[in-house]
Amino acid sequence: MTKDGREFPISLQTSKIINEKGEIIGLVGISEDITERKIAEELLKTSEEKYRNLIQTMPEGFYRSTPEGYFVDANPAFVNMLGYDNKEELMEVYIPDNLYFSKDDREVNVHNIDFTSDSDAYRLRKKDGSEIWVVDYGRYIKDDSEKIIFHEGIMRDITESLRAHSAIIEAKDKAEEMNRLKSSFLANMSHEIRTPLNGILGFAQLLQEDMKDDEQLKFVKVIEKSGNRLLETLDLILNFSKLEAETVSAKYREINVSEVIDEVVDSFEAMAKINKLVIEKKIKQKNLVTKIDERFLRHVLNNLVKNAIVYTKKGGITVTFDTDEKDMIIKVKDTGIGIEKENFEIIFEPFRQESEGYGRNFEGTGLGLSITKRFVELMKGKIEVESEAGAGSTFTVRLPFTEADTTTEAKTGKKESAKKVPVDKTPEKKELSILLVENDEVNRNFILTVLNKYYKTDFAEDGYSAIDAAKKKAYDIILMDINLGKGIDGIMATQEIRKMKGYKDTPIVALTAYVREGDQEEFLAGGCTHYLGKPFMVKQLLDLVEGIRQ
Repeated sequence: MTKDGREFPISLQTSKIINEKGEIIGLVGISEDITERKIAEELLKTSEEKYRNLIQTMPEGFYRSTPEGYFVDANPAFVNMLGYDNKEELMEVYIPDNLYFSKDDREVNVHNIDFTSDSDAYRLRKKDGSEIWVVDYGRYIKDDSEKIIFHEGIMRDITESLRAHSAIIEAKDKAEEMNRLKSSFLANMSHEIRTPLNGILGFAQLLQEDMKDDEQLKFVKVIEKSGNRLLETLDLILNFSKLEAETVSAKYREINVSEVIDEVVDSFEAMAKINKLVIEKKIKQKNLVTKIDERFLRHVLNNLVKNAIVYTKKGGITVTFDTDEKDMIIKVKDTGIGIEKENFEIIFEPFRQESEGYGRNFEGTGLGLSITKRFVELMKGKIEVESEAGAGSTFTVRLPFTEADTTTEAKTGKKESAKKVPVDKTPEKKELSILLVENDEVNRNFILTVLNKYYKTDFAEDGYSAIDAAKKKAYDIILMDINLGKGIDGIMATQEIRKMKGYKDTPIVALTAYVREGDQEEFLAGGCTHYLGKPFMVKQLLDLVEGIRQ
């Protein structure tokens, strides 16, 4: 106690003082104020209690075990994780025999100890024999001689996380498989619809050439019109599917935009005339050459001009083309039924039309403007509409343009190799030997009917028959279907024929209903020299053959 009455702790060491007679005559001692040491001890005790409380209440499992394989400490989370009733019960468990499912699990556990990177997962056996997957972060506790006295660590049960992860992976794999099946389904549906359509439209064209009866001719034209409508619907669905799957990208090349607009508008003159409409074009920027995706541009123009004709009962359609400082501006204006302002956004949504339900006023899938908008956006442009119900509509497309080289191809927008030679339709057969390889009877009869008027044409029904025919006779042109049913396909047959003497450079045309993006490139890379997608017009087939002959 100090003079002022304050108590403080000391340490005291004393010794007796003894005289010559052996009598205790006093004491001598050394004392030290240990106040700071006591404070430190209290703080350490408090800290250890907090640490212990944290260990006991944390959701992760804490454990400590001996090198001999027994637990000496564990928190409630660890006991519950392994399914035991209490800590004392867990202390009785011999770890090597009861906790690990396999030697590999034990090795992973050892590997994780004092391992600085992410721990690997391994399995533990619960009291009831079931398994859990865990990760743990452990360390060895050693004495002064570096002898291991304990192994302790923090463990987390990741069983549910792994199940959830596995479910996600399984769902992802299933989605990818479904997407693959969808692509395969669409490819097959495209082929299965286009193949009979080629026969329907082809024979409809042939019947019109010689038909005298006006009523029957009217019926045949209805067949042709219905077939073309079905084909257009198929193309819209396939295009929409590719856009939804984001498998379509713009492919830029230099073209003369004004010439493309000219061609598209001119192709609708007959349709406009039938509907008693006037169609005109006002091209203010002639010979503008820029890099753009010609396929997308043609689709946009085709859809807008066609829609303008369909939705216009009297008056006409005007297509204008101009530029400002950075954009090309294409406008398609009509004097048709117009669009209510509140429906401006709806018409660009998939499967939506201003007139919907059973009482809708016009045919169609409701995909045309949606696809058109997507194509415009893929070309980094935008499309807008101005309209008033009953007073017509104006669709404006703005597309960025760049300065381009004025090459021959760019100026004309056409490749030199694409030159078509008109067919001289005379009864006289020309000296040209053709082999048609086609397994579909309807298509085979249609194509043979067309070709045999002008050329000597043989046929084969499958790939093996085509190879045999090519061995027996030298053909000038081979028209090769790709899907030949059983046996080898058209590409395999083509590659076998190419190995034969005299067929290294023979024109082989892929005549197929596979018309999705990339199909043409695949078939040309497979050995074909030309490509014609089904369904095709009689003139297209004859122009192709005569072009090759020239």
